[in-house]
Amino acid sequence: MRRTLASAVTAVALAATAAGCIDHPPDAAELTNESDQPVVVTFEGSDEVVELPARAGRSLPGDDCVGTGIVVSAQDGTVLASFDGGACTTTILTVHDDGEVTVHDRGEDDDRPTRDE
Repeated sequence: MRRTLASAVTAVALAATAAGCIDHPPDAAELTNESDQPVVVTFEGSDEVVELPARAGRSLPGDDCVGTGIVVSAQDGTVLASFDGGACTTTILTVHDDGEVTVHDRGEDDDRPTRDE
């Protein structure tokens, strides 16, 4: 009886712990390049530069926001998109297959407008 009760309590505790881990969003900005070309992501007001190979992604961990603006460029320096505001732990930046670049914050439905919109 004790073994069955202990097993049940352990199973419930394990399930509750696992569910908490799954539901918790990562504490990092997410940068994803879905295109066939590598890109460079720079964060204005910061020394942070991220080179994203084609079809790759990277997290940008940290407790604070990085930079005051985000600029995404092709490797030849051509600016693909630029956005006001830095990258925070809730930021999701995506370079799509068609070359469109979007930035939004986890939990927000709308993308940030690019500077030229």
